[in-house]
Amino acid sequence: MNYPMYNPSVLDQFVEDTAEHFTDDLSDAMYLFPDGRMTSSTLYGIRSDDHNVLTTYFDLLNRPDVITLKLTDTDAYNNIVTQALGASKNSQIIRNKSLLTVPLRLQIMFKIAL
Repeated sequence: MNYPMYNPSVLDQFVEDTAEHFTDDLSDAMYLFPDGRMTSSTLYGIRSDDHNVLTTYFDLLNRPDVITLKLTDTDAYNNIVTQALGASKNSQIIRNKSLLTVPLRLQIMFKIAL
């Protein structure tokens, strides 16, 4: 599947610029990205960011229109997050495991097993 707004180097910068970090623990993850990487802001059981932190990613992409859309049309913004960026919230994944493709499930299972 193609996600035109997903850029691995922008994701790296997003993690560097925010309180997010990469995690292999699905229960700690806030977002799952198309390449299987997961981000979290939970440290020592305390979450320091909420899902709004993703607007920083769009800021790094120089897409203020997407950030504005979040304020005016939440459904359209959520569609961009899932369909153009390919990110899934942890709560969506736990409720609907079909959001994970088979190769992505295997990749996550392999990470957890290590």
